Amino acid sequence: MRSIVMLAVLSAGSAALAAAPSVSNVTLAQDPATRLVTVTYDLADADAIITLDVTTNGVSVGDANLTVVSGDVNRLVPQGTGRKIVWRPDAAVAPYAANATAVISAWTQSNPPDYLAVNLSVTNELRYYTSTNALPYGGLSNDCYRKDILLMRRIPARNVTWWMGQRANEKGGTSYAARETRHKVTLTNDYWMGVFEFTYGQWLHVMNAYPANGTFVNVWYRETRPVEMVSYQMLRGTSSYLNWPTSPDVDDDCLFGRLRKHSGIETLDLPTDAQWEYACRAGTAEALYSGFDISNTSNDPQASLLARHKNNGGSVTASLQATCDTSKGTAKVGSYLPNAWGLYDMLGNVYEWCLDRCEKTPTIGSEDAVDPVGPETGGYRVRHGGSWNGDCQYLRAAYRGCDEPGTTSFTVGFRASARIPNEEEE
Repeated sequence: MRSIVMLAVLSAGSAALAAAPSVSNVTLAQDPATRLVTVTYDLADADAIITLDVTTNGVSVGDANLTVVSGDVNRLVPQGTGRKIVWRPDAAVAPYAANATAVISAWTQSNPPDYLAVNLSVTNELRYYTSTNALPYGGLSNDCYRKDILLMRRIPARNVTWWMGQRANEKGGTSYAARETRHKVTLTNDYWMGVFEFTYGQWLHVMNAYPANGTFVNVWYRETRPVEMVSYQMLRGTSSYLNWPTSPDVDDDCLFGRLRKHSGIETLDLPTDAQWEYACRAGTAEALYSGFDISNTSNDPQASLLARHKNNGGSVTASLQATCDTSKGTAKVGSYLPNAWGLYDMLGNVYEWCLDRCEKTPTIGSEDAVDPVGPETGGYRVRHGGSWNGDCQYLRAAYRGCDEPGTTSFTVGFRASARIPNEEEE
């Protein structure tokens, strides 16, 4: 049986950077009775995030056939010899495993795979995957990724320069042109972004109770809906939130304080205004991340493919908000088409808090900027994305609103983000 080693592409750097991990002595063996496949390998020079591929005749069996694996895989693995992975091939693949080749990829923490899964039930359990097809438990169709696991996507932003703000004469944006001035922005780090808006189910895991005044609380649907009626202060604390942007600290007992402690990810936070818009656009310049501009400010057909809004099911009377299913009010997260980076509901459903301070009119300036974090003063905080209770003009990627940090609203929720370190920071 032949085995090969494949290392993830690592950025070139100076001698001061952390050593690149190296993999050797890869073996693959299948038990003829159980058909379980055991892969062993040695890892040296640095700890690494390990992923597995298996090929037959040089062709990958595909991520979807590698979801039932255990051992030293899909996680940060310490250096050592005799590292072991156990793979249970499904019935279609199992007969061919005897002719298989194991392909081990070793990733640094500054260059991780595309997806990170944070188990909200188990402390410090982080898993990494190369695609959504590699996710266990049936992948995104399983609501565990909406309730019990915080799934995050790596956003390829390092040293990328892009246009932030609206293009000239963007329909629906005329009244907001002054707060959406188009200018160049460069981001210097990749970062994680939640695949879904943070949900009631995830909030319950972290905070041990639902928000006291939640709106869409029908027990049959609540856990997979975006959490709302959560203020900026509830997310970052009532004291430390004042320090942004001079300090990224949060209070210990707020949502992000608890989530940082639970996961061990010290950079977990809200995205900045620029990070949010860049992630939303996913390489597009148009109003919608599908590459279209809106043609109707109230009920646009292209926007309706991407977002829950007032005129495609969102509208619901106050008396029915607490009892309605997901055909009214907020939708189950992930119900509409994602953007090119696999992020759902970046437009519509609920507005999403961002870190940046602002005045009551949240302008973004016109000068080119690198890693903008917003002004050091301002009594409001930016929110993005439109909501279930608004028209389509608010669903544009460039649109930004604002609220005071203590405000709670049935149209405002959030999405988690986390900075990924560069090589020199490992």
